[in-house]
Amino acid sequence: MTEVSVQTSSAGSTSSPIPLPAHVDPADLAAELAALLPEQVGEEYLLYERGGQWVLASGVRAMVELDSDEVRVIRDGVVQRQRWSGRPGSVLGEAVDRLLLETDQLFGWIAFEFGVYRYGLQQRLAPRTPLARVFWPRTRIVVNRESVQLWGATAAHRDAVLGLLGDGVPEARQARAVDVIADPSGYRDRVASAVGEIVAGRYHKVILSRCLEVPFRLDFPSTYRLGRRHNTPVRSFLLRLGGIRAVGYSPELVAAVHDDGIVVTEPLAGTRALGRGLARDQQARDDLESNSKEIVEHAISVRSSLQEMAEIAEPGSAVVTDFMTVRERGSVQHLGSTVSGRLG
Repeated sequence: MTEVSVQTSSAGSTSSPIPLPAHVDPADLAAELAALLPEQVGEEYLLYERGGQWVLASGVRAMVELDSDEVRVIRDGVVQRQRWSGRPGSVLGEAVDRLLLETDQLFGWIAFEFGVYRYGLQQRLAPRTPLARVFWPRTRIVVNRESVQLWGATAAHRDAVLGLLGDGVPEARQARAVDVIADPSGYRDRVASAVGEIVAGRYHKVILSRCLEVPFRLDFPSTYRLGRRHNTPVRSFLLRLGGIRAVGYSPELVAAVHDDGIVVTEPLAGTRALGRGLARDQQARDDLESNSKEIVEHAISVRSSLQEMAEIAEPGSAVVTDFMTVRERGSVQHLGSTVSGRLG
C-alpha cells in the first residue's frame, strides 16, 4: 500500500495560526489529535507527514473507491457505480479530477495490486479487489514546528488543539513487545525459495512480506508516536481509511509531482546500521559503499526506476540526478539515488 496526497495550487483560506510551543513535538501533537478526534468518533482519517509538516485529514465529504471491477464515487450518502476496464490509472485520474474541481487537496492510499496492470497480471486479481481509496476530507489540521492551522474545523477541533497545547501532550501508552522470531507463515521457507528462483534467473529482486500475530488490541496513534521517535523518514503516515488501518514510515520518496511537471522518485537499496558511534558508523558506511552485493542491488533498483520513469515522462527527460549517495534515516543508512523526469 502506498499513501497519497493530491494537491493543486494553494490550500485556500484557513484559521489564524496557533503558535506551537518549542517543547511540543509536532509528530506527537498530530498523532494525539488523531487519537482525540477521529479515533474517538469513528471517523475515517489520514495523518500524513511530508516536508516538515503533518496533515491530519478527517471526515469524508466525498470518497472515490476503485476496485478491480468497479469504481464508486460516494457523496452525501449517494453512491455512483460504474464498471470499468483497461488501466486503473486513467479511471482513478478521471474521478479524482472531478473532485479537484471543488477542492484543492485529496488524500488516500493506492494498493500494491494497482501495479499488476503494468505487467498484465490483472487476471490474477479476485473480483472486488480494492485498488485505491481517495477522499475529500471535511477537516484538515496542519501541524509544523512553528504553528497549527485548521481548515473546516469545528469548535471541538480548536478546543482539542488548545487543550493539548495548554495542558501538554500526554505521554504515549506503554509499549508491549511482539514476538518477531516466530514464523507461523513460513516466511523463512519463502525466502529460501525466492533465493533459489533468483539464482535460477527467474527474476533479479523480490521484496517479501510476512504476517505477525499481535495478541492484544493495537493503539495505532501511540504506535505511530513511538516509531516516529526512532525514525527520520521522508514520509510517514497513520490512517484508518477504506477498511484499512495502517501506520508506517518511508525512508524513500516513492514519487512526488511538482507544480512545474517534474516527477521525482528516490529509490533506496542497501542498508547498514547507524548511531553506534562515529568510528563504527564510518566503518559501516565504507562497507556499504564498497559491498558488491549492495551496489548491484541498488543499481537494479535505479535501473527499474529509470525504466518506469521513461514510460510516463517526456521522451529523453528521464535522468538520474544523484547516484548512489548515502542517505541517513534514523538508526540506519542507505544507498540512495534520485531519478526525475518531466510529465508531458
